[in-house]
Amino acid sequence: MHLRTIRIHSDLSPNSFGMITPELLRGVPLFAEVPERKLEVIASRAADIRLRPNDWLIREGELPSFFIVLSGGIDVVKILGDDDRVINHFGVGEYAGEVPLLLFCPAIASLRATETSRVARFEAADFHELIASSPRLNTMLMRTMAERIGRVQDFYSSVAPTAAATVIGHRYDVSCHQLRDFLTRNHVTFRWHDLRDREAREALGTMFEPEGPFPVVILPGGTRLVAPSFREVAQALGLQTMPSEGVVYDVAIIGAGPAGLASAVYGASEGLRTILIERHAPGGQASTSSRIENYLGQALRRRDPGRAQCRGDQDPLRGTSLRGAPRRWRRVQDASHRHRFRRLLASARRGWR
Repeated sequence: MHLRTIRIHSDLSPNSFGMITPELLRGVPLFAEVPERKLEVIASRAADIRLRPNDWLIREGELPSFFIVLSGGIDVVKILGDDDRVINHFGVGEYAGEVPLLLFCPAIASLRATETSRVARFEAADFHELIASSPRLNTMLMRTMAERIGRVQDFYSSVAPTAAATVIGHRYDVSCHQLRDFLTRNHVTFRWHDLRDREAREALGTMFEPEGPFPVVILPGGTRLVAPSFREVAQALGLQTMPSEGVVYDVAIIGAGPAGLASAVYGASEGLRTILIERHAPGGQASTSSRIENYLGQALRRRDPGRAQCRGDQDPLRGTSLRGAPRRWRRVQDASHRHRFRRLLASARRGWR
């Protein structure tokens, strides 16, 4: 008979089982004057979150929660163009998340652990119940919210985003408007100059011809595109417009609205080699509405491949207008490339061209 030795741990405190206790919260300045009985109720509502260095607690745009740092440290990270900027840091006893919860909006910034950390998390309903039952906490949180909103405004006013392109054309020209809309919906920062502006004449130099073809797109390296197509602009800016060479995809999805994005996320998460084909910009009509805060696949629309690709391959192709009859699903050709796939899902809002 083989006997196995079992080691019994002498530390059987609530903290060893991942529980938030009133004693832990008592050290938080926000709860310094909260009565013991109420603090016990607050502690019972908190979730105990453990983070390793560089773990994300929440990402910008997600549903918010209220967080209190119990140990370690948390960086506040804001998306600026294609870069992540650290704009603040929270240490032990500090809290985050009250701004989006009080404004009833998605998280306005991401939170990332800088070291091994422990965080108490409160869901939205528990947070609102907390401030409704305590005028003092309500006052403190409102004051903090005002300070943090001012800090974010100062940050944006001091950091001018780098323009990926300069667009010059006639203000009321349809093609100029369509190109600007294409860049905006694909989250490409650009400068716009009307032909009547002095900056437009200086940028064009000897090419300045009021009756010439427009729009003109000037890239940072000096490259100029005259009356370009969406595909030409997308290729020049580094947006993906071509599928992987020689690949036969398991699923091809036409139309990157909410339905197409959701299908791409689920297909890729199941290990299918998935291609997502979109003529204008991911998100469809939903991406133009300020009343739709979140939908499945929104991370892909925001050009965040790490969160959107899952286990498979999703290739969003922009500037693509498909040509082909519905009976030729297995090989559809666009303006310059032939896409091969085993199954096709059409979620396009408009008809075929």
